Amino acid sequence: MARLNLHHLEVFRTVARVGNITRAAEELSISQPSVSAQVKELERACGLPLLERQPRGVQLTYAGELVYTYAQRLFATAEELERTLDDLRALTRGRLLLGASTTIGEYLLPEMMGAFHAAHPGVELRLVIANSDEIVAKVLRHELDLGFVGAATQHPDLSSTRFVDDEIVLIVSPRHELAARAAVVPAELGHANWIAREAGSATRREAEQGLAAVGVLLVPAMELGSNEAIKRAVAAGLGFGLISRHAITAELAAQHLVAPPVAGWSCRRPLCFCYRRDRRLSRAELAFLSLLSTDPSG
Repeated sequence: MARLNLHHLEVFRTVARVGNITRAAEELSISQPSVSAQVKELERACGLPLLERQPRGVQLTYAGELVYTYAQRLFATAEELERTLDDLRALTRGRLLLGASTTIGEYLLPEMMGAFHAAHPGVELRLVIANSDEIVAKVLRHELDLGFVGAATQHPDLSSTRFVDDEIVLIVSPRHELAARAAVVPAELGHANWIAREAGSATRREAEQGLAAVGVLLVPAMELGSNEAIKRAVAAGLGFGLISRHAITAELAAQHLVAPPVAGWSCRRPLCFCYRRDRRLSRAELAFLSLLSTDPSG
C-alpha cells in the first residue's frame, strides 16, 4: 500500500462528515473536482473503495468507515499536540469545542461562555447543544473537548465530575386542573398527558426512573425535542411537563407556568462535565472549568 497523504485524509474526513462532496468543497474552500480527485488518490493509496457515490451524496463503505475512524483519532491527536504547544504560550488564541445537553446549554453555559470570552477574547468558543446521550457520544468520538450532561456518565473512557445540582419539577399551565393542588398525588400523573423530551434526554430518563420508584409508569402523549417547545406546549394547556428548575425561572416569575409539588417525590440530580481520560486538559479547558466553581448558579 502506498504511503497515505495527510491532506487527502483531511479532505476525505470532511466528505465523510458532511456526506456530500459539494458541501465538503465549500467548507474546504476548494473546487469540487479537486475534492473528488483527492478522495480518489486516497482510495488508490488504500487499494480499496472508500465511498459509494449516490445521487444525493456519498455513503461510506466498510473500508471507508475504518479509515474515517482512524482519521478522527489521528487528527484528534494532532489537535491535542497543537493545544499542548499552545499551552507554552499565553491564552491569546485557540479554540474550545463544548457540547452540552439542552438544559445546560440553554440556561447555564451562556453566562459562563460570556465570562470566558471577556477574559480570553482570542480563544474561539463553539457550543453544540444536543441531548446527553449524543453529547457523550461526540466526546467519545473526539468531536468535543468538554461535554456537559444531565447525569454522571459511567463510560470507562470518560472522566465525569459534578459541577452543580439540579432539580426536575412538575410544570403545568396555571389553568390546568393540577395547578392549584397543594400537592399532586403521583398516580394522577399516570392518567394525564405527559409532554416529554425525546429518548436519549437525561431529563426524561431521570424523571421516568424517579417516578417509577414510586410506582408511576409514564407513557408520553407527545415527544418534543427541546425545553422551550415543552414549555410552550404546557403553557398552551396540552399537558404537563417534567423539566429542570433552571429552565423555568422566568416562566414561574411571570406566572406563565406553575410548579406544584408532587407528594412523596423529588428528583434531584447532579449536572456533570466529562472528557476523555486518555487526553490532557488544555489550559483553555482548565480556565473554562475554573469558572464552574465561581459561577453563582453553582
